[in-house]
Amino acid sequence: MIMAGQIRQSPSAGGRVARRWRRGQSAVELAFAAPALALMLLAACDFGAVIFAKIELSFAARAGAEYGAQSPITAGDYAGMDNIAEQSVTNLSGVTASATSVCCPAGSNIGCTSPANSCSGQLYVKVTTGAAINPPIGGALGLPATVNLSASAQMPVK
Repeated sequence: MIMAGQIRQSPSAGGRVARRWRRGQSAVELAFAAPALALMLLAACDFGAVIFAKIELSFAARAGAEYGAQSPITAGDYAGMDNIAEQSVTNLSGVTASATSVCCPAGSNIGCTSPANSCSGQLYVKVTTGAAINPPIGGALGLPATVNLSASAQMPVK
C-alpha cells in the first residue's frame, strides 16, 4: 500500500528552468532596489545629523538662559550667557550665541546694563544660538551642502 506523501514525482525539465528563472528575477529586483535603499539610508543619516545639531543648539541656548535667569545681576551678564551657551556645545564647531533681556513676554528688547531697574513687568532673558552644519553627504544628489540652524530659549528672571 502506498501512503500519501510517499508518492514522489520527478521534476520535469521545465520545472527546474522555472525555479532558476525565479532566482534570477530576485537578483535583478535586488540590483534595482539596492541603490534606492542605499540612497534612502544616506539621506536618513544626513537628516539625523541635522536633527542632532538642532538638539545640541537647543540645549546650549537653554544652558545660557538658565545662567541668566538666576538673578537680575546675571540677567545683565550677556557675555556670560553667550560664553556658557557656546561652551556647552561639545560636538559642533562654529556655534554663536546672542543673549538679550526682554521685558514682559510680548516685550521689547532692553539695551541697558542693569535691566532689572528698567523693567516694570516680568524680566526675561533670551539666548539665541546658531551654527552652520555640513551634513555628511550634503551637496550630493540635490541636498544642501550647508544647513543654517538656530535655536532660542527664554526664561523668567528669578
